Amino acid sequence: MHFATDGTVVLTSPLAVHAPMTIDGESHKVVIDGADATQLLRFDAPNHPYRLAHLHLTRGRTSALDGGAAVQSSAPFGTIDGVTFSANTNVASASTPGQAGGGAMAVTAGAVGLSNTTFSGNSVDAALGGGGLYVRSKAVINNTTFASNVGGGLAAVGASPDVTVTNSVFVSSPTGPNCVGPTSGSPNASDD
Repeated sequence: MHFATDGTVVLTSPLAVHAPMTIDGESHKVVIDGADATQLLRFDAPNHPYRLAHLHLTRGRTSALDGGAAVQSSAPFGTIDGVTFSANTNVASASTPGQAGGGAMAVTAGAVGLSNTTFSGNSVDAALGGGGLYVRSKAVINNTTFASNVGGGLAAVGASPDVTVTNSVFVSSPTGPNCVGPTSGSPNASDD
């Protein structure tokens, strides 16, 4: 799906993707908005990769067990480039056994590559972690900014998360650490 014009798409329910998919705003200002009422995108089909590019994903909301108010990813591989995640909220409670974090995005299986992306002003219970991004599996993150995310910027959790972060910035998490869990890579900047 390639957009040929600027525009806002307001969702009333999550867009569950069960096939290979590209959503690209190209050179246009394209906003996908959950109106503080619904999770935005779910990529959970086995053997179906996805790509998100040049988009603004905002005001997603979820209490789903697998987290991620804007994007929940358990697909085999996803690519995210030039996407802004802002004002997304995971309202789940840390008291629920097995609950995933991820105010904006949760990667609970498979792998994702992120570049030139911004996570700003997203939120989750700090005990769950990852107001911006929550990873239980694998992520390669480059040139990405995590700013002002409640519950922390990035949480790498679980039995064996494999997270590499390079040339990225972590700043101003009002609650929770900017980055928690095992990660590799450098150089990165953080104010905590």
